[in-house]
Amino acid sequence: MNSKASGSPASAPTGKPSWRRKKYLINPEFQLTVMGFFIGLALFTILIFYWAFRLVFGNFIEQAQEMGLPQGHPIFQFLQDQQSTMNLIIMTTSLLLFVFLVVGGLLLSHQIAGPLYRLKKHMEMIGDKEEFPNLSFRKKDFFQDLLPPINTVLERLRKSSKRG
Repeated sequence: MNSKASGSPASAPTGKPSWRRKKYLINPEFQLTVMGFFIGLALFTILIFYWAFRLVFGNFIEQAQEMGLPQGHPIFQFLQDQQSTMNLIIMTTSLLLFVFLVVGGLLLSHQIAGPLYRLKKHMEMIGDKEEFPNLSFRKKDFFQDLLPPINTVLERLRKSSKRG
């Protein structure tokens, strides 16, 4: 039995790379909730770092003003240049963090939703056809530890259906 969650044969030629044939949003409600958590985590982290950055540079400028330096002093230009550089660094790393957490949330939730989807479809097939083939998941999916007990039950069902 095919272990792909999409139900299409692994060898089906579609002309697309294998990563494009997969359906990554299997259980939208669950997966979007997980991704929303990761998006919230990303935004919270970005805001904390931005706040810390603003606080530090505000303190630098305040210290320079308390020292009585005139507004045109080179230290203010230096601080402004450093602040611009840090803005660029924070924007770039924030964008990367956001993208990595969203993609990571999608991939992680796919490895959880995929086996559950596969289990549901397998149970529906058993109910419709009264066949009891073994269940399998993709190699990197979660819940691999469920396969032996489920397949043991399926083996018992196969044996009892042959007797009956």
